Amino acid sequence: MAEKNKLKSNKPSFGQRLSKFFRDYGSELKKVTWSPWKEVKVNTLLVIASIAVIGVIIFTSLTYCLTFLGIDKNLQFVFKGFIIIAAVALDSVKYLKRK
Repeated sequence: MAEKNKLKSNKPSFGQRLSKFFRDYGSELKKVTWSPWKEVKVNTLLVIASIAVIGVIIFTSLTYCLTFLGIDKNLQFVFKGFIIIAAVALDSVKYLKRK
């Protein structure tokens, strides 16, 4: 029992550990090389534009294929909705598997 008390007394308190964590966190953040804000904005806009263009291409080709198959326009909206729901569900499952 005395050995356990010795081990407990050597362990820093929660406040001390939390304080050390934030000190270490701050010192590590100072070592990070950040990209310039202008570059971040340009890259973000480029990614958003690319995703939008690819989405338009995918849904335009899907609409063309469904029209070519003779499927009603209202049913095409249902198909597109199912595709969006399936994509979100698959992404959620992939995210949950990572955790």
